[in-house]
Amino acid sequence: ACELTSIPTGLFDNCTEVTNFSRCFYFSKFISIPVGLFDNCTKVTNFSNCFSYCRLLIYVELPISFSDLGKDAFSNCPKLKYIKSKKAVPYTIQSSTFSNTNNCPIYVPDESVDAYRTATNWTELADRIKPMSQFAIDFPDEAV
Repeated sequence: ACELTSIPTGLFDNCTEVTNFSRCFYFSKFISIPVGLFDNCTKVTNFSNCFSYCRLLIYVELPISFSDLGKDAFSNCPKLKYIKSKKAVPYTIQSSTFSNTNNCPIYVPDESVDAYRTATNWTELADRIKPMSQFAIDFPDEAV
């Protein structure tokens, strides 16, 4: 288990060759992930279980730099209040990618709501998928 309570901003700024984040932060004790943490990690092919069992994690902005979130990437994060994605094209996910995530809303670009709701394995989450424009209404004290 990872005993981290926070992730330094810019931790992966020079990790352009990293391909595997499987179980990287499994069981960590932080409440948030710095926005843009994975921006330079364009070669990632395995994100499975990366944030599984991060039981204190309360919000997530999905990394925009890769397309496949893999199996159980955010599973068993029961305190999540919301998940945000700025990616227009839905990620490839497994049915377990977001299992046991407090049924929190998932905000996506307004023009991509239907694409997410109908994409493979996203259909199971369709009722949780909301347009990003709704985020400011649902969470007025949070940054958009």
